[in-house]
Amino acid sequence: MNIISTLKVLIYTLTESFKIINIMKKEGSDKFYDAAKIWSTKLLKKAKVSIKIKSYNYDKNKSYIIVANHSSYLDIPILLSSLDIPFVIMYKRELEKIPLFGEGLRLSPFISVDRSNPRDAVKSLASAVNLLSNNISVLIFPEGTRSVDGNLGEFKKGATRIAYKSKSSILPVRITNSNELMKKNSLFIKQGEVLLDIKEEIKFEDYTNIKEDELLSKLKTILSK
Repeated sequence: MNIISTLKVLIYTLTESFKIINIMKKEGSDKFYDAAKIWSTKLLKKAKVSIKIKSYNYDKNKSYIIVANHSSYLDIPILLSSLDIPFVIMYKRELEKIPLFGEGLRLSPFISVDRSNPRDAVKSLASAVNLLSNNISVLIFPEGTRSVDGNLGEFKKGATRIAYKSKSSILPVRITNSNELMKKNSLFIKQGEVLLDIKEEIKFEDYTNIKEDELLSKLKTILSK
């Protein structure tokens, strides 16, 4: 994908961000998910990024803690366009400082996490548990930031703490090759194919009797393949 095409994709993203923000201001955050799914699908098409999906037959009427690896800005549109369940994302509050994008996050139903404030972090976890109890899935990137080379980084315990508190099933999702199409610290997008591997769910009864560190290790093993 050449520089001109990349610029067109970025301009499209900016204009659609304005539209989605205005929709939420007028009609509320409930309209965010459908609008974001349409934006994501069109964005990937314009960027000539195709998605090959290998999928476990997950229950589309059930809420999950979706746990995914993270190595590119493309990961969120990939997941929004491909998963057939509505979900909210837990994100670092620092992202709200980004012009326009940050405003969209604040207006969205997504959950911000302030890692420097333990009390605030506890409230964010409680919000996630509440959503899961109301049949709304929550997406967490357990690495907390994008990987530079596509290899998994250290997993933080947010996802597992929410899992034990909510007693929800965990849906691991492996994204392969997105870091090759859009590198960290770069806005340039290469055309190509991404593999989205939706793994078999881990039910509460499958992890209720194992320790948190064991569950984290199990998730990392699953997402490394």
